Amino acid sequence: SIFAQPVDTSEATGVPDYLQMVPLPIDLTIIKQRLINGYYRQREALESDLQLVAEDCRIYNREGTLITAHADEVVEALIDESLKPGDRPIKNMAWWRNEDVGESEDEMAVDEGGGVGE
Repeated sequence: SIFAQPVDTSEATGVPDYLQMVPLPIDLTIIKQRLINGYYRQREALESDLQLVAEDCRIYNREGTLITAHADEVVEALIDESLKPGDRPIKNMAWWRNEDVGESEDEMAVDEGGGVGE
């Protein structure tokens, strides 16, 4: 998934201003590490970080672009998968074990709507 790694803010990517525009950048790699380290003590904290992935995308990209729609879909799927009542969140999250989630980075790298992924 395009949201699995931090945004590359090098000049070559065309998004060097990302860190100036997005106050709390987060990606699935950070969330995965937090899960492994036992950072999340409450489901709400995990859900909040997952929602932040989509929010960061909306901050940098126009609402209604393909990339923001994809961010919402990925986050919703991860929340549905990982926050089932009665289960430990890490148990349900296929992506934390390096399994693919959603479209590949190549498929989403260039958004037809002019957006940049998280």
